[in-house]
Amino acid sequence: MTTLDSVNASSAGSWPGAVRYPDLAWKMDPVLELWVDVETMPVAIRLAGVLDDLTATSVVQVVQELLDEGYRDFIMQVDDLEPLRSGGSSPLYGIERLVKGVGGTLTWSSALGRGHAPP
Repeated sequence: MTTLDSVNASSAGSWPGAVRYPDLAWKMDPVLELWVDVETMPVAIRLAGVLDDLTATSVVQVVQELLDEGYRDFIMQVDDLEPLRSGGSSPLYGIERLVKGVGGTLTWSSALGRGHAPP
């Protein structure tokens, strides 16, 4: 596991032209958080935040990599997703089609997330 620390004047190094912000902590405001646990069977994937067409591309890529590595059975925990803002279909449909298309199984958490019900 790699740990990221905040950068300060002493750790920024002496790179020419380096910009230093000693009093500004490194921050990230994620739109979608994704956790994957391959130690459990089925593989647990937990999503929290906003799942839309833009953020779904990252989730699809992760699921595809897991499928390429031979994982076929998944549980998708979507209880912490934000409701869809548009009338469009949920990106969860595509993820389910991807898994089932290779003969895999996808089980949904007990509460399917507000506005993200899969087929």
